[in-house]
Amino acid sequence: MPNIIKDYKTLIKLPTFYERLAKLLNSGITIKKALDTIHQDETDPKFKKITAKIISKTHQGYSFIAILNETLPQHLPLNFTNSETIPNIAAFLIETAVFQKIKLSNLKSLAAKLIYPSFLLITTLSISILFIGFLLPEYHSFYKSLSKPLPKALSHLITLTAFIKKNTTPLILTSSLTLFIFSNKLLHTLKDKFHSVFFPENPADFLWLLAILLNSGLNIKKALSLFHFSSDTSFFKKFIYFKSDFLNSGNFATNLSSNFNLNAYQKELLINSEKTATLAKTLHLISTELKNTEQKKLINTLQKIQPALLLALGIAIFFFIYFTLLPVLNSIQNIL
Repeated sequence: MPNIIKDYKTLIKLPTFYERLAKLLNSGITIKKALDTIHQDETDPKFKKITAKIISKTHQGYSFIAILNETLPQHLPLNFTNSETIPNIAAFLIETAVFQKIKLSNLKSLAAKLIYPSFLLITTLSISILFIGFLLPEYHSFYKSLSKPLPKALSHLITLTAFIKKNTTPLILTSSLTLFIFSNKLLHTLKDKFHSVFFPENPADFLWLLAILLNSGLNIKKALSLFHFSSDTSFFKKFIYFKSDFLNSGNFATNLSSNFNLNAYQKELLINSEKTATLAKTLHLISTELKNTEQKKLINTLQKIQPALLLALGIAIFFFIYFTLLPVLNSIQNIL
């Protein structure tokens, strides 16, 4: 995620760069000429430096696809070496541009959906901190100045907050240790989920990228050899098992279905597409279905979080009114 934020301005320019480059290549000119043309029109100083570097390495004889992999912050799990070539580079660029556009669009959509829950969380925390850290001590001083005993509810709350403030460090350490011991699997799952949102290391994105490579003229074994996933994610293990099973048996559809938990409909599509040479199209179709399912789950999760945050905010406001404002108003009325 930090890399996505750091490279965002460059990432949003990649689809247009890929599309223009592909169109120039399809018009019949060479890669070097196409790159020179795009470089001349580039107005962003940072991206102009990147295109200049690509041009320089191309003139030095490096593989074009390896240069893109090394130079551009694509965040794609593809490892192209200097000896790698793609038969239809224009098709690869056009389809990768579409992939990047949709990935960035999904990130924008997710960010927009997180605004309201984030607002609720920040508001709740702010009220709680204001209440515990600033208002309670003031109310305590107020009652002292009146030489009146604290209301029981307010007294208990002040005692509790004093204990929390006095033992903040031990409480944080104890909570963290408990969370680590009992929720290690949950934390790992959350990490996996967030990683798959920001980076294409999930079944849906993997199948789409595989379809792109097949449409670019590579065979299945060659395409699979290019993938390189982070070893600390659960998807990495699934991919390794699938790749090993496929290379040993040669049965692509069955091994893909079993290792990535595809349903019977998707499995049947894969089996028939292998026979009719429409595998890439089928992979893209299944990828879209998986992506839609994951997005629905994410939206449902966010919809469940919002009521919980609203409840927390309501509780914070209730505590603020019941334990502070009401006792103070009662005391003022008694004085009057």
